[in-house]
Amino acid sequence: MNNLSHMPKDAVAHLRRQIGALEESGHAGAAVALGLPVLDTALPWGGLPRGALHEIAGASGDGAALGFALLVLSHLGPPPHPDPLPAGEREGPVAKRWEGEGVGNQPKSSRAHSPARPILWCRTHSAIADRGALYGAGIAAAALNPRRVIFVTVARNADALWVLEEGLRCDALGAVVGEGVVLDFTASRRLQLAARGGRALALLLPPSAAHMGPSAALTRWRVTSDATRRPTQNAVSWRVALHQCRGGRPQTWKVEANDAALRGAVAVPLADGPLEDASPHTISGSGAG
Repeated sequence: MNNLSHMPKDAVAHLRRQIGALEESGHAGAAVALGLPVLDTALPWGGLPRGALHEIAGASGDGAALGFALLVLSHLGPPPHPDPLPAGEREGPVAKRWEGEGVGNQPKSSRAHSPARPILWCRTHSAIADRGALYGAGIAAAALNPRRVIFVTVARNADALWVLEEGLRCDALGAVVGEGVVLDFTASRRLQLAARGGRALALLLPPSAAHMGPSAALTRWRVTSDATRRPTQNAVSWRVALHQCRGGRPQTWKVEANDAALRGAVAVPLADGPLEDASPHTISGSGAG
């Protein structure tokens, strides 16, 4: 029998990461490409897998993490093989919204042309106080259709967790977002398991990077505005750090673009290492107030 104790520690760690990624890939769904090749190729799946939890944190009062989440969601198309709503989910506001988009009971031949599914976005009162209200023009500036987004506002973490779990169990949704939610490892594990049981993309946006405790998320990101560049109208300048990735390694990039939709964006790898705090400023058009 092979004994791992005779292998170098770094080789053992690499092997465990590969095994973990393979185990997770059996549950994760098709990946959502970020539209930035240098970032997508750094991920074992070529993007962020559906059916999994991903954490995106930033600095308090900074709209960069929110803008990055909008970027991800703007690339979220229909599932590879969408199905009509299950019989038990053809009632209620989500199903009505879904049918309103012309998808509810489509024949098989038309499924390939199904529109992208709705996005459930749960915000806490503290998130609204810190980042401001999301508005249609700001969402549209990030190339995301505001009509796809269903907002829910809650006061307590416990309420947010319930909303997120229920949303992840609903096959009608394309993504579920929890903003301003603080979760311990057990709660994050519950969300990861709920996401694994469905096919929605799960995004968690904690109040700030200071709230990044132990987590069961498949990937964890830290995104802050680049304080070395003076903010201009609709321009984007971010420091994007892949803090944790099962089967991958931590990396950091500088991402710049002339608009919030990141058309023609440039992503440049930076030296590995912890991401320093940047002086917060709001990116116009990212949806942050």
